[in-house]
Parts: sequence; C-alpha cells; structure tokens
Amino acid sequence: MARPKTDTHAVRKRLLEATERLLKAHGPKRITVSDVAAACGMSQSNAYRFFASKQALLEAVGERWFAAIEQELAAIAASQEPPAEQLVRFVVRQYELKRARYAEDPELFRSYLELDQAEMGVVQRHLNRLHAQLEAIVQRCGEHHLLGGRDPGEAAALVEAVTIRFRDPGLIMQHFEADSVRRAAEAAGLILAGLAHLRER
Repeated sequence: MARPKTDTHAVRKRLLEATERLLKAHGPKRITVSDVAAACGMSQSNAYRFFASKQALLEAVGERWFAAIEQELAAIAASQEPPAEQLVRFVVRQYELKRARYAEDPELFRSYLELDQAEMGVVQRHLNRLHAQLEAIVQRCGEHHLLGGRDPGEAAALVEAVTIRFRDPGLIMQHFEADSVRRAAEAAGLILAGLAHLRER
C-alpha cells in the first residue's frame, strides 16, 4: 500500500507559524530548529526536509510577513492614477500598514525588527523591492514634469530620506503617539511641492 503523500505546503505553513510564535516569545537568536520541530510535534530531521537551516526558516517567515505589505504597495505602483496622487498614496499606505502591524501586536513587531539586527538578508530584499516600486512611481512623476528637473533616482532617494519617519519600523514605534496618517500624507505632499518650487526657480 502506498504511503500517504505529504502535504508540503501545509507542513511548511505549520513550521512557519510555530517559528513566528517562538520568534515573538524569544527573538531570532534563541530559536532553534529543534524547538520549532518540537512545537509541531515532529523530529528535527523531519523539519530539515522542509527548511535546510535555521536561517532559511527565519528568512521564510520574514518573507511571509513582508509579503502582504509588498503586494499592496506593488498594486499602487502599478496603478495609472495621477503620479502625484500615486506617490502620496504609496507613502501613506506603507505607513498605515506598518503602523497597523505594530498596533496589532507590538511584541511580534519588535521581534521582526530583530531579523534585521541578526543580519537576515530578507530585510534588505524587502527594502530593495519597496525601493524599486517607489522608483517606478517617481519615474512617472518625472515624465509628468513634477521633479523640477531632478534625476528620478535622486528624487526617489530624497523621498525616502524625507519620509523615513513613516517607513522605518523603529521610528514608527518611537513616534507612534505623535504621528498620524495625515502627517505622513503632508510629508509626501511637501516633497512634491518642494520639487515643483525648484522647477519654478
């Protein structure tokens, strides 16, 4: 009689959910594959069939956590709304999503920040993808003469510098009470107004 086929997707999902629970409780440094396997009622060797290392497991759980943010922002970057509105919405929605994650579960939010401190490549890949989405929007702003003649790459870096308080998770936590979605929208609008002023000069 043939052995029942393993539902790989379901097992991976169980492992990732267990990893997230342990990440929240202990942070990334104290997690072991053995702990994750035990939480799922399986052997450590069986867990390694699905994730080759602790780093692979942590990076996979990080990718899953960041995916929903990236998907929403990718939809904004791909939209055909007026580019000035598109840019403001991109900045605001990124802030809304990260702010909501912190409000929903502050301890888990802090734990995911530690993935960056643990030098996990997943965080940098996430930031690179968001930067590419922003650059696509800023390129459209340039095509509509909204950048004051500034190079789109330089303008995208400026947007990131000015809006860092609404993008960086650590700063979002630090300024959670003082900041708001309205303030994020105002910051994005000020960038465009400033670039337009440069063009007028």
